[in-house]
Amino acid sequence: MKCEEVRFNLIEENITFEITRHLDQCTDCSSFHHMYKKIKTTAIQGINSICPPEIEKTKKRKTKPLIVAASLLLALLVVLPFVSHGIARQLEKIPFLEALFSFDEGLYDGFTRGRDIEYSVSENGIDFTVHRVVAESARTAIFYTIEGELPEDIWFNIPSYRRGGISSIREQDLENGHSGMLQLTEALPPDLEILKLEIKDISNFSNFETDLPLLTAKIPVELIETFENDEYSGLSVENDGLELRADIALGVTGTRIDFQINDWDYIYLKEESRIDASPISLFGETLLPRGITVQLVDRRGHSYRPVSGSAVSQSSYYKGTTIFTPATDRKGLRIRADGFIEESNPLQLNFRKILWRWQTPTIWLHDTLVSVEDLELNDKETVITISYQHGRLADVRDLYVTDSQGNRYRLLNSSLSIPGFDNPFEKDILDLLELMETDWDREYRRLKKYQELRFEPLPKGENAFTLHADTVLFKSTTVLEIPVPTE
Repeated sequence: MKCEEVRFNLIEENITFEITRHLDQCTDCSSFHHMYKKIKTTAIQGINSICPPEIEKTKKRKTKPLIVAASLLLALLVVLPFVSHGIARQLEKIPFLEALFSFDEGLYDGFTRGRDIEYSVSENGIDFTVHRVVAESARTAIFYTIEGELPEDIWFNIPSYRRGGISSIREQDLENGHSGMLQLTEALPPDLEILKLEIKDISNFSNFETDLPLLTAKIPVELIETFENDEYSGLSVENDGLELRADIALGVTGTRIDFQINDWDYIYLKEESRIDASPISLFGETLLPRGITVQLVDRRGHSYRPVSGSAVSQSSYYKGTTIFTPATDRKGLRIRADGFIEESNPLQLNFRKILWRWQTPTIWLHDTLVSVEDLELNDKETVITISYQHGRLADVRDLYVTDSQGNRYRLLNSSLSIPGFDNPFEKDILDLLELMETDWDREYRRLKKYQELRFEPLPKGENAFTLHADTVLFKSTTVLEIPVPTE
């Protein structure tokens, strides 16, 4: 489903399971959804406060959703008294900021505290303007507009930033260019006098490290307002052969955590990459766990929402950076890592025919009930229908069947069905859509699912066979936690 279709349906308030899946995977549409709900609420409150009594009935009339959406965007700039003229002007220049700020409130706070720069430079038919730079230890965000004779693909480079490149680029197309934000997950160097930003053409797979830039912007750092943070580095904890190391910056725009998880015994992380692979599996791609998560948790056990991040996984370590919403209460903060994947012994389900009837097994596997619901043997295929409800079982892979003589029969294909999701939504399913993302994932995984497995046909007269799964992955109960210092 295309983003345009998703956003139209969100405005029409026609939310389906497919749209929910899209929102889980698309940051732009998720931000749009947050923005739309926030703007709608704010605009209606503002309109209610300024509408005289005689038009009370008029404002209750139903309006076409697309017209309402356009009105709400306009109303945001009209009815919010706390938006300064300068910020409103920049919101007009960089339209996508409204969606970004509704999802990333901390960045909005930093944006409003900063000062206008409006630094411009023109080279090779390209006009580049930096409107504002939000700089602190948690991150550095550069808001810009670029227009003119642009190549098909451009690349932004900041020579003084050697941590691994610009971590995030968000943009919105304009008539002959685009507006956007560049994000760096670190502070500007303390001895930096000029923030040098290069724009290069990478349309022809050129060597962007050595090629001359199309344009170079040199922003005096004295124009940039920098915020101070609380920073703690070298935090660590070990448990069950795992080590979590973390640095944390508690800032105005958010809380940044740089982390690395070391797996000294090669038990957990070697399976993490297998979760991202795509062999035929029992659970199917949509049901795989999200794997390792690094969270920022307050003293009540509530998790702060991540707004951006990235990570890489190898067989012995997992490392990355995540930026969360600002920590409002710094007492009792903890950095938590969980969702580790382990591999258990291969699975075998034995089927036997007794008095002309097949005996179908049911087992508990890592807090997950796995049952055989139906069995059909014919001269074309062997069909086994299995039901399961997720506990800690993550995935079952490398499936095949063997007969009583040990002959092997391969899996031809499989299909998944979830009652309630295959039909129009019921109210209780719709209610789930209102939950937070992690709660939605948890509730969805509790639902009973049916997997139809089709294997090569068994010989006629066979009275016993075994279903094998050579790879069984499950979520470990291991949790790593580091308390964040308060001083």
